[in-house]
Amino acid sequence: MVGDPDDCADVREFDPETTTPTRAVVEVIADLEDVDTLELPPLYSTMNDLLDGVASNPPAPQADVEITFTYQGYRITVYQSGLVEVE
Repeated sequence: MVGDPDDCADVREFDPETTTPTRAVVEVIADLEDVDTLELPPLYSTMNDLLDGVASNPPAPQADVEITFTYQGYRITVYQSGLVEVE
């Protein structure tokens, strides 16, 4: 489940129907760093495929999938439910 909100720099919900998880992550980090999304290094294509695959072909709700990784010095967790948590 989602961690302690007090430990997070940001928690946002995205709509998997209109936004890819990769895009959501980059937008959150760009906002936190106060830079344009194009100024950030890209997520590696493997990570893009992994994150976007969870949203485009999600496992059953019972699977409760979450992916945690580090990007730009932040610990990021993307939840199958459409949340991005940044620590």
